[in-house]
Formats: sequence, C-alpha cells, structure tokens
Amino acid sequence: MKAPTKTGPPANLDLSRDDLMKLLSADDVASISVSESSDPLAPGDEFIDLAAIAQGMQKAVAADDSPRKSVLAKKSVPINTWNNIMRLTHGPGAAKKKATTV
Repeated sequence: MKAPTKTGPPANLDLSRDDLMKLLSADDVASISVSESSDPLAPGDEFIDLAAIAQGMQKAVAADDSPRKSVLAKKSVPINTWNNIMRLTHGPGAAKKKATTV
C-alpha cells in the first residue's frame, strides 16, 4: 500500500484518541465507535488516524484491504461528526475548507 497523502492544514492540536473522545458529544462518540475500521479505504478516501491525530486529515492513495483499527474514514461517520473532529483537530473553520492533496 502506498503511503497516504496529507490534506488540508496540519493538525494544530496534539490530541490523543481519548482526549478527542472527551471533547465530542455522546452521539459523535457512538458513531465513531461503530465506524472505526468498518470499511477498507478506497483511493481518495479522506480519513484521520485516531492513533496519530497530529498527522492531520489524510487521503488514501491506494486501496487498502487491511483494516486499521484506529483509522476513521470520513465516509463512515455523519458529516456533523466529521466536522466536529476537523474543528477540534484543525481549528475553527477547518470543516469548511476543501481538502487538497499536498
């Protein structure tokens, strides 16, 4: 598998998965718990690695058949949950920015 490319601004908070979960609503946490490692990533899928949040939002470069327990794909959670995660990890307004591969 090729290494993922980073998208958007680098994460501005050095949060652990547990720290992030404490900042999210109960509904957000529930959707994340169900969604982690639910589907393999396809090329172009945006995701965040909850074990390495400081790496920021990333985009899969190639199909990944091996599930990674800490990977949370944008496609697998409600958009409000994703936006909350982006706001907490990338700062205010991050959810509105279009992801670009760098």
